Amino acid sequence: MGAESSTINIKVWAPVAGVLKYKLEGGLSPAVERDVMITEVNTWVEYSVDFSDQVGASHEKLVFFFNAGVEPGADDIYYIDDITFSAPPAAEALEDFEPQKLAWESLGSTAVFGTFNGQIANPDMTAPNTTANVGSYTKGSSLFGAIRAQLPAGFTIGTFPQLNLDVWAPAGATMVSMKLFSPTEGLKEVIVELAGTQAWETLNFNFESFEAIADFERVEIQFGNTGNSGTWYFDNLVQGQSTVDPCADVTPVATIIDDFACQRNAPVTNGLDRLEVVNNPVPGGLVPDPLNKVGRYDDPLDAWSALVWQLDGAVDLSTFNQLSVKVWSPVIVPLLFKLEGGTAAPVEVFTDVTATGQWVRYQIDFSDHVGVDHNKIAIFFGAGVEHTDEQIFYIDDVEWKRAPYTGCIATFDSPELTLPTWTYFGNNELEGTPFIMVENPAPDAVNGAGMVGVFQEAPGSQVWAGMFADLDAPLAMPIDNKTVSMKVWMDHAGPVVMKMEQGVDGAPGSGDVIVEYTTPNAWADLTFDYSFLPDGAQYNRITLILDIATAPETEIRTSYFDDIRVAGGSCATVGIFEPAQVDALRVMPNPVADMLRVQNPGEARTFRVTNMLGQLVRVEQFVGQDMTYDIDFTGLESGVYILTGYDATGRLVANAKVVKQ
Repeated sequence: MGAESSTINIKVWAPVAGVLKYKLEGGLSPAVERDVMITEVNTWVEYSVDFSDQVGASHEKLVFFFNAGVEPGADDIYYIDDITFSAPPAAEALEDFEPQKLAWESLGSTAVFGTFNGQIANPDMTAPNTTANVGSYTKGSSLFGAIRAQLPAGFTIGTFPQLNLDVWAPAGATMVSMKLFSPTEGLKEVIVELAGTQAWETLNFNFESFEAIADFERVEIQFGNTGNSGTWYFDNLVQGQSTVDPCADVTPVATIIDDFACQRNAPVTNGLDRLEVVNNPVPGGLVPDPLNKVGRYDDPLDAWSALVWQLDGAVDLSTFNQLSVKVWSPVIVPLLFKLEGGTAAPVEVFTDVTATGQWVRYQIDFSDHVGVDHNKIAIFFGAGVEHTDEQIFYIDDVEWKRAPYTGCIATFDSPELTLPTWTYFGNNELEGTPFIMVENPAPDAVNGAGMVGVFQEAPGSQVWAGMFADLDAPLAMPIDNKTVSMKVWMDHAGPVVMKMEQGVDGAPGSGDVIVEYTTPNAWADLTFDYSFLPDGAQYNRITLILDIATAPETEIRTSYFDDIRVAGGSCATVGIFEPAQVDALRVMPNPVADMLRVQNPGEARTFRVTNMLGQLVRVEQFVGQDMTYDIDFTGLESGVYILTGYDATGRLVANAKVVKQ
């Protein structure tokens, strides 16, 4: 069942009033029932039930129960006709200004973020918008001027993940950004380029990647990212069926091999004739794919058939050396994960299916094979087991992950430990602003690191305003020392919160763990005690609140943090008290327009490009020991950048200052 045909219709002539029960059953998914009331008798009536929440589920039977739950009578004869599938009805417009439905307001100061001028008569009655009234917005001084409005209660993107908006843009405008705010997940943004200006245009904002988020409560519209201060018009904010390719403009992630959706980054060379991309027949259990796609593999009748992916080059296991694969298996059989190809001898790791009839994530440790030359990954289902019946396996999210964090989690002097995913919440007008790193503003004996993370709070923010980071590997809490430490600098004393969230395999969240910061204008090393958490608990998210007791009243408040580490471990930061002995990179041309050549990379394998605000703008990783490397500066703004080179362990080994033309 697809979203375009998720409503089931049936025409019924009924002799008595009662319950008409629809039921989907069979297949791998749990049975689902829906009831409608028959109130009109002795006449034909069409009844419809929306099963859009079952899109992608595996049902093989459709059952109707007439006058369900009541013993049949002598004249209990029904007539039915025209059982059909159709799309659910389109959702009502969220805003069409006929009249105004939502309470629009500026994102902050109107002088900075612009002014919502209210509902006005449509100044340009031409297609695609010939409605009588529209909304008007005049931009302020900020390049990122925006307005916002609370969404209606019960708003969801589960059925209609696309939002459409009619926009009339002034000359010079280039884009419109729409953001949906979730109190648990923060702001989620979709940017659409304008085809033209000074004419109405319908823009399509596809939020399919965020369908799993069920608590969106606010919409924000950012009108352009230029200094244009003209007046914009907008209208007809509606939900509708997706017309945008959900994989358009998706940037490949180097560590993902195949997610059977938008990240199909390596071709299948063996077993392709037995592999099919299908809707997930058993949704739930693990974190769902927004597109609900998985691979179905029909294992043939031999003991050593395999799926094989061909990689672009030798796999780099220096950091990401845990092969993670999700498997749904019908039987308990051995699984074989194999690295092959290249010049090195093959490496095989066996494990057994641990549970049948459900999704299980298997993580295979290849960290002992760093530096080997393999360019293929093979997975054998039922390896070495002879069988007489073909068996169907489902597979998803074949990707490289790093080993769980057990020591240093975040420092800002190594590209492997910067955690660039920090996201603000509860932070008023600073909500949605990017995370930045800066030079240590007050190095001392507690923290002499060169770079640190910045936490800013806007006036009027919530006292619980904070930021969270989703980790690229779980934080593993050791049994003998369940503590996490962090260095903090604030200009005032206050209680600091660190929370462990998104536990792996059902591990409970920690809630607020509070430690008092008592040394204003100096670094302090705070330790948070999680001894109450279960042994072996792992977490995918860290949440910070720097001063949960107060919020700034008139000016932005800036604090700093650094060196988040588990169980008293060390991040081994290098700062002004331990000056790094690094080589000067020889680069050309400098200034650079597009491609920058590094002539003496030495041990450097990872290069990080940082602007003068401390923001990471580009990371390039290379495999091998070439004498030169080329780094692409195309698309970066003109200015001065710092190029730093790191070896395979993440140690800083070389740097250079580069001018971008």
